Amino acid sequence: VTSLSLENNSDELILMDGGLTESRSVEIVHLSGYSTVPKYYYSSDNKMLLKFISDASVTGTGFTASYSQVNQGNSLQNLTATNTWQELEFPYYNSFLLGSQDLSYVIEAEDQTKTITFQVLDIDLPVDATAVIRDGNTVYSKILTLLSGTYKGSSISLSSGRYLHVAFHTVRGSQRRGLKVRYMQGCQASLDRSTGYISSPGYPVSFYPNGITCRWEVSVPGAKNVTLLISRMDLHISDRIQIVMGNYLIGNYSGNSWLTPLRISGGQFSVIFISSASLNGQGFNLTYSVDCPQPAIDLSLSDVVGTLTTSYGSEFTVTCKQGSRFFQTEHIGKTNVTMICMAFGQWNVNTSPKCARIQCEKVPNVQNGYIASSSGNLPYNGTLTYKCYQGYMLVGLDTVMCDANGHWINLPSCQATSCGTAPPADPNGNMLVAAGNGLSYGTVLRYSCNQGYDLIGDPTMFCDSNGSYVGRAGTCRILTCHVSSILNGVISSNKVQVGQQVNVTCNPGYRSTTGENTMTCNSNRTLTPGISCQ
Repeated sequence: VTSLSLENNSDELILMDGGLTESRSVEIVHLSGYSTVPKYYYSSDNKMLLKFISDASVTGTGFTASYSQVNQGNSLQNLTATNTWQELEFPYYNSFLLGSQDLSYVIEAEDQTKTITFQVLDIDLPVDATAVIRDGNTVYSKILTLLSGTYKGSSISLSSGRYLHVAFHTVRGSQRRGLKVRYMQGCQASLDRSTGYISSPGYPVSFYPNGITCRWEVSVPGAKNVTLLISRMDLHISDRIQIVMGNYLIGNYSGNSWLTPLRISGGQFSVIFISSASLNGQGFNLTYSVDCPQPAIDLSLSDVVGTLTTSYGSEFTVTCKQGSRFFQTEHIGKTNVTMICMAFGQWNVNTSPKCARIQCEKVPNVQNGYIASSSGNLPYNGTLTYKCYQGYMLVGLDTVMCDANGHWINLPSCQATSCGTAPPADPNGNMLVAAGNGLSYGTVLRYSCNQGYDLIGDPTMFCDSNGSYVGRAGTCRILTCHVSSILNGVISSNKVQVGQQVNVTCNPGYRSTTGENTMTCNSNRTLTPGISCQ
């Protein structure tokens, strides 16, 4: 695309690869905006689709593009390794990674007695691209290394003999950088990354050759301290690995004697491998890397199982002390976090596990009660003391504690004081629960008598906070009518109860004015009918 003048984010040019229709193609790139700098894009085969989309407005002049076929390179190339480094950039390195590539390279040492050192300088491949390094000169030779993805460390492959076979395969085109390597005959290399891998020639698929001396010079950026770890060492007793720092031999290993990591200060050292003229072994593989940053772990709230070190390969486990827990999103809910210092000085976790004191959940309310005192901001082991309102009694312990999970345990309750069963009503009366439930504090009982009866005692009783009824249960006494003497007559009784009758007898010569001679005592304490003698 030689020029681009499109309305940004509204008009666009889409390049597609892989098929004759959109549905059978994949998008290479979306282009929009303005550019006068030519940009190159490649298809994975002999087809490419261009799709131009514009809206109703016109704000640009469009685009110009040209196309041409490109040479995919020879499918098989023979290369010669000499005593000097030679670089190999796979087609269109750092420009565009071509698709549908199947390229093979056979690297041959100029000196038939020497091996080949193959070093990756840059690798940035999509998921469907690989480079396979084999210990020999055919596709049937044993695989030394499989390269894919992206890697920023120092990676070296060493042949056990005179040949290396490299097979490079891609499926789709990509804007990834691709692959850049270098090679030379002999067994030596300089490594200048913060992490690197060093192995004996032919490892792990072939025994190392006899009568060889290999030397790797390591210079870590920033002169940082490094740790050497070995994952495998199988040397004949007559063969050895030497670690040299400056003019000092700091490590000399043979057989399988290297058991512990080796710390090297300053980041500059040499690894020398010497094999004897006759016997050999499987070889070795070691890794070096810088330290990880010091993790921010608060030991007042955390416990560490293992040794808290930052050297490559170190491992320890962090737990929170009782009453604390992890609070970062990455570690919430975990009971422990294992930290491992990995390659490139990176921990296996994104954040250092930090513990925080557990703060108890919201203070719970107790119905009909209140908090009388507390121990402050209520962390783990904090306490609350409850009391009940008047008329309620506490059931359970008055003081509760915040447990290690931040929960309040064994909360009390406040139950209303009970006065028991209410005193019964008189047989000639009634009892009404005017308030409350008839048993507990606050209950009000109201007593009354049937018609014709008079209440003797308190008309109401109250259940107080001490669990006692205040007042005296009333009794019902029947009412009476009092009769005074009748002029010109005699009565049978001066006092009768409601419902009873009194007889009236008029003196001789007199008679009842109503014609009746009995009067009845009514509930209103009057006698009816009223009788007089005339």
